Amino acid sequence: MYLPFLGDVSLWLLLLVAILTAFYLYTTSFVGVFKAVGIPGPAPWPIINHIPELRKHGLSKMLDDWRAKYGKTYGIYGLFPRCATLVTFDARLLEYIMVKDFSNFVDRVGRNTSLSAVVHGLFFLNGDHWTRSRHVLSPMFTAGRLKQMLHHVNTSAAGLVALIKKHKEEGKLIPLKATAARYTSDVIARVGFGVDSKALTEEKSEFAYNINNFIRIPATRLQDILRTVGEFFPPVMKIGLAVFNEQVDAILPETNNYFINFINEAIDRKLAEKKNKDTSKKTHLDMLDMLLEAEVDDRTGQQLTAADRKITRKYVIGNSAILILAAFETTSTALSSILYLLARHQDIQDKVIEEIDEVMQGKTKPTYEDMAKLTYTTQVIYESLRMFPPSPDITRRAKETRNFNGMTIPKGVTIFIPIYKIVKDPEYFPDPYKFDPDRFSPQRKSEIDPVTFLPFGFGRRQCVAKRLALVEIKVVLCQLLTTMRFVQTDRTEPALGNEAEYIHVDRFFVAKRPIEMDIVLRR
Repeated sequence: MYLPFLGDVSLWLLLLVAILTAFYLYTTSFVGVFKAVGIPGPAPWPIINHIPELRKHGLSKMLDDWRAKYGKTYGIYGLFPRCATLVTFDARLLEYIMVKDFSNFVDRVGRNTSLSAVVHGLFFLNGDHWTRSRHVLSPMFTAGRLKQMLHHVNTSAAGLVALIKKHKEEGKLIPLKATAARYTSDVIARVGFGVDSKALTEEKSEFAYNINNFIRIPATRLQDILRTVGEFFPPVMKIGLAVFNEQVDAILPETNNYFINFINEAIDRKLAEKKNKDTSKKTHLDMLDMLLEAEVDDRTGQQLTAADRKITRKYVIGNSAILILAAFETTSTALSSILYLLARHQDIQDKVIEEIDEVMQGKTKPTYEDMAKLTYTTQVIYESLRMFPPSPDITRRAKETRNFNGMTIPKGVTIFIPIYKIVKDPEYFPDPYKFDPDRFSPQRKSEIDPVTFLPFGFGRRQCVAKRLALVEIKVVLCQLLTTMRFVQTDRTEPALGNEAEYIHVDRFFVAKRPIEMDIVLRR
């Protein structure tokens, strides 16, 4: 083909130029939005954005470096597929996004890395689906419901005490995360589905095994490849999930199948019991009962609005699955962190034990009313969550363009909120790496800006099961510390005088080596 100024040009060369031009425009179409509205931030590399810096130094270091250079709020590119990302540490902007203009920032953003049922659960839902599920789930965690659940929580806590004593008798150390996971597994099976998981009594409990293997960490090599390609072409990840599901799904497929079958069997059992139940007898409602009460068929589901307190079977299963995953992972992580910090800080453990002894008055199981009396213990829980937040970050997406204090937040931008950085920010928490429960004392807690304490999130999208998690932790601390104390020794991991090393694995904050503590029986 002859072209003016170029002479004879191959059609194949023209096609290649056209493809490369289209590729460049496609991969950079979202770049430049921050410069256009005056938001500072590092200049991205062509096409690959900030991948070189993030691969070389890691997200944690780059967030710190960029904050030091650009301030509390800055713009970056490529942290999420084909998306401009606004990173903020600003408390007032956080309050605006998560509370004051929540309706514009209700949706979360993430990578499409699973075909599991959990993607139809509250944590991952957006829009009307999130609103309806929130309506259904919120009543599960009222004070009245928690009082009904307390018997099950106490039963699981007693099982954990027996398990730890057994480890001690056998001369074993206590693997904190694995042991805490067996407890939280048992709790969610009981309060969620009315099932004894045997997680605390059987070493090879099927329920406990599968819940411990729910998430694939670390990612496989094929996952990494597909995620990298998916940064530029999100549909590739969807195709990869469909074709190579066994190898790349973030939720292990066999585990997902186990829990789908577990939930479906529980649903069938519940429906059969409801059909044949004796109406003269009062029955305890667990979480699955409440989800089924809100269920409608798919045809009716197509007519639902955001205000309806109804969901279809797909969301019954999805919310059941996310309750299992969230109740297990976040609460077990929190509990293991608390026990580790108490073992390291014996003076603080002494104060917790003193308060628990005073509240318990020789009882073996705490009552719901006892929970409110555990003032110092609650301070310890909150400070532990601040030191080791179970979730490292949260996101929001701007539905429409907004202006905040002279700054324009463009439509479609993702807001990235680095929880683990904000709770360690010396501006919000002086001497942030010191374990100091007195930060949350009645005398000092007013010094903390509530929006900067983010382990449970904040605003209407904060963790719906927050109150249950706190009850689980307080109950088990009462039962454990009335009979034992946790200690570091020369043979624990880490050994006496040393601290655990934490690393990021697939954006989760985890101990580099499993933490193992010892106990000393009190009575």
